[in-house]
Amino acid sequence: MLLYLFEEKAKQEKDGMGEMISKYVYNRLKEIRKEKIEDLLKFLLKVEHVKPRYGNPYWKIDINTTELDKLKNKMLQD
Repeated sequence: MLLYLFEEKAKQEKDGMGEMISKYVYNRLKEIRKEKIEDLLKFLLKVEHVKPRYGNPYWKIDINTTELDKLKNKMLQD
């Protein structure tokens, strides 16, 4: 998403409507995006689909409450 914002700024700059950002800012945005993708993948590895013998299937998340609170706060900051 952050990379998308940079691309939008680049398009605006070509049109003469926006301002340029430095390469340092661009690289930092890419690093932040990469970190968020890694966090998301770590979370998805903890999710599994459970099919019980009786009842409806459901998704189980193998995460404790403190990790879940940290994840929620991190996502709300954006």
